[in-house]
Amino acid sequence: AVLLKVEQIGVWLWFYFSHVPLDEDVVTEVLRHGGFQRVFVASTLAVVGQILNFGATRALGVNGIYYGYRFGKTIPWCTHWPYGGMLRVPHPQYVGAILSIFGVTLLTATHAHAAAGLRSIMFAWCGYFLVNGITEEI
Repeated sequence: AVLLKVEQIGVWLWFYFSHVPLDEDVVTEVLRHGGFQRVFVASTLAVVGQILNFGATRALGVNGIYYGYRFGKTIPWCTHWPYGGMLRVPHPQYVGAILSIFGVTLLTATHAHAAAGLRSIMFAWCGYFLVNGITEEI
């Protein structure tokens, strides 16, 4: 699981820095094209996404998050947040990942990244999580 995250972050960093001229001031461009509203919305999406991810991991434990039951681990049924209660979120791990990906992309993408296809990568990556959530309901 850790290696998968390292790979995902590594590929994203490679893509991000290989498609922007090294002399470009990324922070200035991000703020100039969207300003405070963009930073606020993007940061909110990313933070809420991470809260959902941490909540899911806390509720299920590492074995629950990574399908430990398929390897013979006993995973108790979870009925508390984010899987239950008044603020129940269906598939909080996937929803959290999607919100985080949208937030980070919105926060960091420049025109050079958009031209290089970062939005397409974002939608494909989010589509993967969406399909996984739908598949788990079948």
